[in-house]
Amino acid sequence: MRDMRTLSLDLAYGSAYLKRHYAPEFYASLLNNQPMGFYSPATIVKDAKRHGLQVRPVCVVRSDWLCTIEPDDSLRLGLRMVQGLQADHALNLLEQRRRTHLYPSRILNCALI
Repeated sequence: MRDMRTLSLDLAYGSAYLKRHYAPEFYASLLNNQPMGFYSPATIVKDAKRHGLQVRPVCVVRSDWLCTIEPDDSLRLGLRMVQGLQADHALNLLEQRRRTHLYPSRILNCALI
């Protein structure tokens, strides 16, 4: 049976590998699983930027509920990062966006109602 030290080393190596070779996925998964109790979302975003990952802000037109990876391998912050925004309101916004086919002026009007 493996001891705790070996398990800790496996976790550290696995995290370092993912961070190095799959950075967008690594950071998106950390942010999408908040709160974890280790680091705040702001700390994770700063670390991602420090390691060269482009982090795009929350956007009413482009963001989903969860953080996603853009076609250029940048990280798009999700609507779940907006403090105080309830999931059901965000899902309503996403549904309005889907129905209006991404016309920003219509989306903003729906969001304000």
